[in-house]
Amino acid sequence: MASSSSTSALPDEVEWGRLPDELLLRVLERVMRKDGQKKRWCGNLRGVSRRWRALHDGTCQQLQVRNAVTDEGMHALCARLPTLTYLILREVSSLTEDGLRAVGGLTTLTELYLGFSSNVVYAVLRELGALPALSQLSLTGCTAVTDAGLGELRHLTTLTYIDLYGCSNVTDMGLRHLQSLDSLTDVFLSGTSTTKAGRDALQAAILALSRH
Repeated sequence: MASSSSTSALPDEVEWGRLPDELLLRVLERVMRKDGQKKRWCGNLRGVSRRWRALHDGTCQQLQVRNAVTDEGMHALCARLPTLTYLILREVSSLTEDGLRAVGGLTTLTELYLGFSSNVVYAVLRELGALPALSQLSLTGCTAVTDAGLGELRHLTTLTYIDLYGCSNVTDMGLRHLQSLDSLTDVFLSGTSTTKAGRDALQAAILALSRH
């Protein structure tokens, strides 16, 4: 009897388009795990076909956006990536209030890092304050953040980390809005207009808090 052999390679005659979604996802996951190449491979693989693009976008969990993204592009990204949990928006000065508000539609988001944008105004924080699973929020250098805006974050009961470094319009009044967030463990307040008395009051309200 002739011995049989197996191989992990697909025969040449197999067409990718005929493979079931489950198998295509397994291929995507294997390629996206390549060391040091994750983001690059993600982008390249989206272009293989409409099916691959849909499978990628339906399972993508991490995204980093920089520089010249438009409001229209941000709305499209947020609509296209329904399972996103981790988002970095770094130095996206091209995004206005409208584009930033689109982030409020990412209901699976757990980590948001938004840095050095002058358009994180009250209306944007109101959208972010409705994100049901958000646990880490960085607003580094977002100088339009105000005490009233922080008040819109009071419903983020899952929030453990908030970075307000360089938010110079945040005062002790803003910290009072955070006192109800007893899940907080880390708060960064350098570069704000808060006082020692205000920071001590926040610490007294949330005993597990570490101030930086």
